[in-house]
Amino acid sequence: MDIGKVREAALAHYEGLTEDQKQAAQEFFEAMDTDKSGSISIDEFMDFLSHAGFQIDNHDWLFAELDKDDNGTLDFKELVTFHYIVSREEYKELLNSRPSTDEPRRKGQRRDWGEFFARYNKLQGAYQFGQSLGALAVAVGCHIV
Repeated sequence: MDIGKVREAALAHYEGLTEDQKQAAQEFFEAMDTDKSGSISIDEFMDFLSHAGFQIDNHDWLFAELDKDDNGTLDFKELVTFHYIVSREEYKELLNSRPSTDEPRRKGQRRDWGEFFARYNKLQGAYQFGQSLGALAVAVGCHIV
């Protein structure tokens, strides 16, 4: 799978979201950025995966693929690509996931995971709405460019 094409599709999809949906995406990023550095570290990424119930066997590879600029962290656009992968059935194989039994890797910082996952679910709904709209357009013979 060409991660570059996935990244392009994710960013194009993001651009088509409403302002409220874009705000939910920004809030999702900010909630995941527990140290408020403006980027997501591998520890913050793994903490999310653990709390979301994922244990991705290839997490180092996936993180490296998402990290387009190779700086060792994920910026907002790189995280949009991750969320797009999680939300799309055709990319599930990239996750190679199973239920997590790991303890969170990050220590010392408490998180209100209920609020975090409320933001995650709001953003997930935005992606599902986009998928439904695309399917409807195809069904009635329209093409979305």
